[in-house]
Amino acid sequence: MSFFIAFPFGFFLMKYVVFTDSRMKGKVQIVRYFLLYLINLFLNYALLKFFVEILFIYPTFAQIITTVLLIAFSYIFQRYFTFRATPVEEISKPD
Repeated sequence: MSFFIAFPFGFFLMKYVVFTDSRMKGKVQIVRYFLLYLINLFLNYALLKFFVEILFIYPTFAQIITTVLLIAFSYIFQRYFTFRATPVEEISKPD
């Protein structure tokens, strides 16, 4: 249930509030955003399993560590892939 609220709301905020300089088509951005959502879901599960079952970290602390790591990963992924800003082409000046 939360997916149907968080996904469009999160995409809207990223597109129109955080990464406003991106000129990519919305279709491309939303597909990439969804891909990141799936990657984060998998990484959250894998990292929690690793921290709790292998490193024997208490689950609450494991979730805090995982959240911090995923926030950093998500920002980098969105900045340089999902909402990448196309470089401004230099205007050639007449000689």
